[in-house]
Amino acid sequence: MSRITPESRLTPPADRRVADINREFLRLATHPALQTALPVLGLDPSIRQGLRQLSPAAIDNLAAAPVLLAEFQPLPGTGQFSMSAIADQVADQDIDRGWLAERRAFADRLLTCLWQAASAGDRTFAFSAGPNRAAGLHYRSLGFAQIRRYRDEAAECLRARLASHPHCWADLIRGACTGSSADLATAHLSLIPLTVGECRLGLALPARVRYP
Repeated sequence: MSRITPESRLTPPADRRVADINREFLRLATHPALQTALPVLGLDPSIRQGLRQLSPAAIDNLAAAPVLLAEFQPLPGTGQFSMSAIADQVADQDIDRGWLAERRAFADRLLTCLWQAASAGDRTFAFSAGPNRAAGLHYRSLGFAQIRRYRDEAAECLRARLASHPHCWADLIRGACTGSSADLATAHLSLIPLTVGECRLGLALPARVRYP
């Protein structure tokens, strides 16, 4: 399988921070401790198996998406909860405790990173995190102490972006697996309008956030 180089990729160059976070998220999603037949991080077992079969080079190619492959659904600290979060809590009973600790650590780091980017007005990273202005305002409103307070909630709210879409992750895996720059570019670029559409639906918008 040929590796897709930055020069041959047709997608916009990803923020290196985004690629690093995506790589860690993919490692979490393909952890060998995840043997449950239930969805984890919103991903069905078949999708997780497909990710496990990717080579390290293919994982790197997939991680170079123009947006974060992970998101919080709903946003930690908003007082909202979802049926998928409840289902994950039930599934947690059958999951290795070491993996749950890794998920918590990843969610804690991601929440801190989003808070720092929102506080600094980092628009490039903010777009990669999802063009959801209300979410950005929410992250910016959090204090450092609140991040610690919400880390357990953040772990429970951690999801794969667009996990409920019927074809998104299968297309990403197929594009990364074939080694075709055109196939991967198509899958990568599709994430942008799909993410924008998700934000326009108002998913996970915190009621307490007010625009200035």
